[in-house]
Amino acid sequence: MFEHEPLLVTVRPATVPSATRPKTTQDRPLGLRYGPRLTPFWSWSITLLLIFGSIRGIIVLNSTLSPATVYQSTAACLVLLSCYGYLKRGGYRGAELALLKKLLQLNLLLGILNIAVDLVLGAPLDFVSFLYVYLGPYVIFLFIRVPVRYLHTAIVIISVAISYSVFDNFFQTLSGPEGLQRVYAYNTTLRPDVFERLSRTGEFYRAGGYTGSYHDSANILGMTASFLFIRFLLKRSFVDLGLFLLAIISMTLTQSAVNIVVAVFTIIVFAGYTLIRSKRFSTFLYLMIGIGGIIGLTVKFGSGMAIFATRVGGEGDWAGIGTQLGAASLLSAVPFALVGHAAAFGSEIIHTEIGLLKGVFQLGIIHATILYWLTLFPVFQFAKVRTRCSEALPAIAAVSFGFLSLLHYGSLHRVTNVFLFYAFCAIGLIHIINCTSSGDELGTSSVAT
Repeated sequence: MFEHEPLLVTVRPATVPSATRPKTTQDRPLGLRYGPRLTPFWSWSITLLLIFGSIRGIIVLNSTLSPATVYQSTAACLVLLSCYGYLKRGGYRGAELALLKKLLQLNLLLGILNIAVDLVLGAPLDFVSFLYVYLGPYVIFLFIRVPVRYLHTAIVIISVAISYSVFDNFFQTLSGPEGLQRVYAYNTTLRPDVFERLSRTGEFYRAGGYTGSYHDSANILGMTASFLFIRFLLKRSFVDLGLFLLAIISMTLTQSAVNIVVAVFTIIVFAGYTLIRSKRFSTFLYLMIGIGGIIGLTVKFGSGMAIFATRVGGEGDWAGIGTQLGAASLLSAVPFALVGHAAAFGSEIIHTEIGLLKGVFQLGIIHATILYWLTLFPVFQFAKVRTRCSEALPAIAAVSFGFLSLLHYGSLHRVTNVFLFYAFCAIGLIHIINCTSSGDELGTSSVAT
């Protein structure tokens, strides 16, 4: 299906002068067992599909096409990429991806079984989960054949576009009644079926951007912000720093409190790991002081951020996260934690706002463990080579944020978000595979992400 260029594998003996060695893992091919790199035509085609999969709302807002037509078309194209990855999975013979193939197979088989049992129990067909969660991850096998620079381009464009759309929404709401009406029309145009069912009118006026959902946009920006900031620390590129600031500021404007808190936590943990491993203790100290100062000034003097300050403070609706998690509810949900199918049996526990628990009650503990293991697969692989694979850190930070964001809702598994998440997984795996023989130490190699 995809044409490709021949891949040349260079054998580098120990006596090769250091000046002739590739400077980054991007310069080193993956090896024939992972398939040849895609040609620029197919790489750009896949990149554009990835971009429009996340910012598909821009097409709805600037054309006469209906949301259903645009959303179904972009989703179908991305699922086709996953199908191609599924068909080509047997061509990946490297030991690094052997476990990934097994996890993907188990996830797909158990997913099909879960859907079949739900149908027998009278539940509606959960076709979305089949496409995005069970079949979707196979797209990783295609993404790892795309040169990293193309995937990085997609990440930057998506981040900037979502940031712009969130900024536009937020400042429209500050411009008076006419601006509020424009945001209302914007959101109802993007997601008419969702807003028809909302009982709280405040949801109509939140800065959701091109995804039409402030949670989904915040989830995307959390992944890109984590990626860009760790990349800045490693590469020391002020372009990355500027893109990070744009993403993180836009993320706060969504007022999606849990996503913001998870992003700050992820960034602090990975920044600390990066700087301490590279013995840049003073930089880490100044970074913590700077973050604390910015947060303090924003809360005390940022009138435009007053709503956010109350949402993450004591006045926020944090109790909503614990919905359906009383002792009696949890006790009655034990059978569903073992075998799943809470939705089919009409259990109220399925309405919990904690996405990780919802997955356990719907899939059962065995399948949920496999799915979450699969989600964190690049992180576990990185742990094996962490001392010599700094180049994978930005993508690993993004993957970690994506998993932790499941502490609230399930934005990660929306079509606008999940394929971008799989792209981060692919970037991490590409660097990990290449680093297993590179010997690059953390803090000494340049980053080509």
